[in-house]
Formats: sequence, C-alpha cells, structure tokens
Amino acid sequence: MKKPYKSLKLFENPFLERFSHVHPLVPLMVWSPVVTFLLWRSVEVHRIRPHVLAVLGGLALVAWTLSEYLLHRFIFHFEGESPRARRAHFLMHGMHHDDPMDPTRLVMPPAVSVVLGCVVFSFLRVLLGNVWAEPFFAFYLIGYLCYDYIHFSVHHFQPRSRLGKYYKQNHMAHHYVNSRSRWGVSSPFWDYVFGSLENFTQEVKAGEVTTAEVRAATPQSNQANELNELLLLNEEVINYKPRAVEQALNEWPASRQAENQQATS
Repeated sequence: MKKPYKSLKLFENPFLERFSHVHPLVPLMVWSPVVTFLLWRSVEVHRIRPHVLAVLGGLALVAWTLSEYLLHRFIFHFEGESPRARRAHFLMHGMHHDDPMDPTRLVMPPAVSVVLGCVVFSFLRVLLGNVWAEPFFAFYLIGYLCYDYIHFSVHHFQPRSRLGKYYKQNHMAHHYVNSRSRWGVSSPFWDYVFGSLENFTQEVKAGEVTTAEVRAATPQSNQANELNELLLLNEEVINYKPRAVEQALNEWPASRQAENQQATS
C-alpha cells in the first residue's frame, strides 16, 4: 500500500492547514460552471458571432500566459526583506519550491483563485464592457485551468509525448537548475520575449554540476523521486551526474528542514 505523502505543515491552526491542501479536481469543479455559463451568455444572450468569439478567445489565452509569467516572476518569487514578507512568500510559493512533490499543493487554492478571479473580471468589465468581458474572461479562465493542470502533470506524472517531456524539462529546470529563469509554465513565449529562457542544455553538462549547485536546488529528500525522474527524462539532454545528486541529497543538512518548520510556526 502506498504511504500517504508527508506534507510540510504550514499552519498550527488545523482549519487553515486543511484548506492549504487542494484536490486537483477542485479548480475544474469551481471554474468549469463559470466558463460554461459565460460562454452560453456570449452566444445566446449577447449573440457574439463564432469568428469574433475565436478572436476574443485567442487574445484572452495570450493575456493569461502574460499574467502567468508576471505573477510567477514578480509576485510569487518576491521574497522581501522583513520577516512578514518572507513568511508571506514562503506560504504563497516558497513552500512549493521547498517541497514540489506534494500532490495536494500543485493547484491554486480556490480561496486565492476566486479572489483573483473577481479582481480580474471587475477590471475587464471596466476596460471592455460587460458584453466583451464575459467571453474574454471565460477563455482567460480556460487558460488558467490549462496552467493548473499542466503544472500538476509535470510534477505528478512521467510524460511520454514529446510535448509533455518538453513541459516537464522546462519546469524542472526552473526548480532544479535556476529558479530565476523559465517563469512560464503553460507557455515559454514570454520567456523568449523577455530573455529569461536560459540555455541550460549548454550550461549544465556532465561534469559541470557541482554538489553545492545540486544541493542548493534540492531542498529536501522528499524531492528524490522527482529528481530521479528528471535524471531519466533528461539523460540525453542535460546529463546530470547521478553520483553528485545522490551525494547532495545525503549531505543536505537537517538544519534546512528545521528552518522550514520555524518559518511556518
């Protein structure tokens, strides 16, 4: 029998701790009725023609990828200097980098996504008017759902298709090679535009990955299984040295986990 995953504890309050874990089907259950309703209104109430709807949909998906990039780069990775700012960063995104294997923390909690969704929809209604805001927001939500499930799949599954392998390689490089690059999860487009898509296939070669570098990118032994998958997946692309990885995992100080527990207390 598979043992339950031992998650990092974020809150002493059991109510808050419970709602920091999200089943992967929750975003679909929350947002698919909203998407369906808005698209129905767009066609049946506002009588928007299919070709216009397609153009709005394309623009909304591009807008989502830009939002995803900006949020990930400038909000999720903003650590700040004060203890409160650093704790907020850890709760918002830092804990995901400390424990990216946790299957219950790979999609956005609805308490966060609903608030952000209301803010975005209000902004779109002011900017576009209600008629155009509804279909635009529906496709924007579709982009968000694609992001959530791409992110879940690259952490939780071993892909077989070329596209799936590309997504996993791209995001695992963000986690294990350089967390200050490759901010796009559902699309690398804005990484190309803003020059944040580093050429890690040339920089990280056999014999060039030091124990310290792997240790710095591998916060705790919970990541061992995912890192092993990365090694197998990228064997011909990156050629990590498994011995260096194993040594780094063995040498990772227990003090790091103690710091994490202190940050969440």
